[in-house]
Amino acid sequence: MSSADESPGPRRVPIGGRDGDGRRDPSPAPAKGLPSGDADRALRSSSELAVERAEELLRRAEAIEPAASAAPVSGEAPRPAPALAAAPAEKQPSVEELLDKLKRARADLANFQRRVERERESWGESARRQVLLGVLPTLDDLELVVQASGEHPDPEKLRTAVTLIRDELLKYLTSQGVSPIKASGETFDPEYHEALYTRPAAGVEPGVVVDDLRKGYMLGEKVLRPSQVAVSASAPPPVAGAAGGSESAAAPAGAEGDAGPDGTAADDEEGE
Repeated sequence: MSSADESPGPRRVPIGGRDGDGRRDPSPAPAKGLPSGDADRALRSSSELAVERAEELLRRAEAIEPAASAAPVSGEAPRPAPALAAAPAEKQPSVEELLDKLKRARADLANFQRRVERERESWGESARRQVLLGVLPTLDDLELVVQASGEHPDPEKLRTAVTLIRDELLKYLTSQGVSPIKASGETFDPEYHEALYTRPAAGVEPGVVVDDLRKGYMLGEKVLRPSQVAVSASAPPPVAGAAGGSESAAAPAGAEGDAGPDGTAADDEEGE
């Protein structure tokens, strides 16, 4: 064989992705104007888009297939819908059963009300017991004072003992939330004060408490007992002609008869 036969023929340059025989070149040519790395990424993106498109078509086919299988073929009678299982009918309660339930509910309510009433009475009795136990020491102290006053009648010592007992009682009341209401010098407030009378007071504006006749007390934020007070009133208006009236009233007080020329009473002269 000659060297001319052994030499390979001219190389066929692929045109448009096909070889010289017109067959498509299995290896796609890289995109023109793109580097090799960009070309690879472009190929991967196109392949991913193709896969997503294929998956979408597959989902659509799966969604259409059940509907097509359920649709009746032309000339075929429609398939009857499966019969639903009939729900068991509930038994309606009779009138006797309803009346029995009503009686039981009424009995339960009456028992609950009686139980609540017993508990309320028990709570009230317990509260009263605690209050009385706190007051009994004051009563014991008063009995001791009465006994001592008979044996040693000293007014000053008796006053001191009673003052101490009062302070102890006020301390106990304070521990129970009781506090005195301040009244003297305060503006009259009907919520906390009970006015017994009014009287004019010099230098005091009207409507101010001037006398605290009986102390009032608060229990927490509520009035336990209002204070009984006297309230200042405006001075009465002056009587017309008061200046002349004072002189005319003084004349009869000085002398009962007519005055003489020297200013002395006429009856005095007659007496001389």
